[in-house]
Amino acid sequence: MRASSGTGFQPVQFPCNTSPDTTGKLPAPSLLPRSQFIATNMIKIHLIILCVAASLAALAADLTKDPKTGRAMPGSYNVGINWEYYLETNAIRFWEEGVWQENTNNYWRVILCFWDTNTLNVRVSVGVGSAAVNSGGGYYVAPNGKFAKFELAKINGAIIQQIKGASLEDQYPQSISVHDFPRWPDGQLKGLFGFFSNSPPAQLKEVKIRDIYSINDEGDYTLTVSPVIYKFGTNVGYLDRVDLPSVTSKVHLVPNVK
Repeated sequence: MRASSGTGFQPVQFPCNTSPDTTGKLPAPSLLPRSQFIATNMIKIHLIILCVAASLAALAADLTKDPKTGRAMPGSYNVGINWEYYLETNAIRFWEEGVWQENTNNYWRVILCFWDTNTLNVRVSVGVGSAAVNSGGGYYVAPNGKFAKFELAKINGAIIQQIKGASLEDQYPQSISVHDFPRWPDGQLKGLFGFFSNSPPAQLKEVKIRDIYSINDEGDYTLTVSPVIYKFGTNVGYLDRVDLPSVTSKVHLVPNVK
């Protein structure tokens, strides 16, 4: 390679372009003009950038496997507080606590998480999400925040009666007119609901067990929850009922009455 002199840029020799002639002597090395040299290196740099981008894209796709389904976790986005997009490549952690059940047709999950267990203030959180898809728009929480089923039972199957006036169960119709759906003062429908596949499950409700049930005996119980939400469907002016997966989880409870 020739050294540069002064402020000018000298052509660079590339010995790889040489080949023996018929006399057995090597010809003079070919010279690559400055413009061609720059263009060649720019192409190399561009190819390197493409390779790095492809690697980052593969990382964003998040190849971490869901331990329960074995499917690859997706790489969809969340929106930050400044409206920037960011990826959560460890979305699997959102499903490590609690008990969940998945609808295998659309990959929606319902999860039950218990807090303050073995105390008088034990709570259960009911969440909805997915490790494979985003919810999309147009979904709303059931009008009164109740469930199609919210049932506590002893291990032997005996049903615990809910406190009078504190029931969390309701009979929901298959469709509700937009005129009958709860609204905010500005006229917008209440309970807009949704989630991203790489974000924590959206919480439908959190309940203190003692607000719904009087527990007299310490022991293991099972809680079964069947959530319902509503979505704008094919009938203009109506929201259609959507039944989410029913989940049953065991929980240890202590007496909460004197």
